[in-house]
Amino acid sequence: MGKVKYEEWKAYLEEQAANGSIYLWGGQGETLSKLTDSYIEKRETSGANAKRVKALRDKRKGKYPNLRAYDCSGLGVYFLYNMKKVLSGDMSSNTLMTKCENISKGELRPGDFVFRTYTSGASKGRAYHIGYVVDGGNVIESKGRDYGVVKKPLNHWGSGYWNGFGRSPWIEAEEKKAEVIWTVSRNLKRTSPLMKGEDVKNLQKALIVKGYSCGKCGADGEFGSGTEGAVKQFQKAVKLTVDGIAGKNTVTKLGGEWK
Repeated sequence: MGKVKYEEWKAYLEEQAANGSIYLWGGQGETLSKLTDSYIEKRETSGANAKRVKALRDKRKGKYPNLRAYDCSGLGVYFLYNMKKVLSGDMSSNTLMTKCENISKGELRPGDFVFRTYTSGASKGRAYHIGYVVDGGNVIESKGRDYGVVKKPLNHWGSGYWNGFGRSPWIEAEEKKAEVIWTVSRNLKRTSPLMKGEDVKNLQKALIVKGYSCGKCGADGEFGSGTEGAVKQFQKAVKLTVDGIAGKNTVTKLGGEWK
């Protein structure tokens, strides 16, 4: 099984978002010239859905002449199969999920895949939508007929929007750049007055990159209720004791160094 470099994968995904690409049922990279009314009507699941696709196409085609059309799995498959031949064939979001290593939300890194799965019924656990993790805790996905390809923070649509997480076997890990590892030598927690410091700010940055919002103030270096909530969410995701205190185990799971 072949692999592609993360930076090349990321550049492709970023290009589709920047080009205003749209959603089409079964779409795998069709260019604007092919996206005629009749083609869209033939591919879509209903007249109403075709109308939505045509509306977004017409809204964007003047500003984004290089737009393409994809469904959610098609966005990934077009690059990995049609362009790079590292997939053995076309795959649905659920098939892609079964090929990935199952990981927790807290373990996500650039190059991983995220999924929406059914939570009940005969299809419980089956994926019906897929997104692709890039830098900064963001996900690029072909969201739907009214949105097209978008880039949003992991929890933009709600913390439970993505409920399946996988490590792709087709994407090489991002090359690590030399950097100073952030260090912590005390338990970081909510106190009165609020605990402050560069270690708190680094903790917040690490949480935000993983997709855990620390509140409207972001990485401000103050351990308030938003940061405490983010720590608890992360601890729950990686199966640590959920106490809102960033001690050794939490810090190291987030990529920090405990001293």
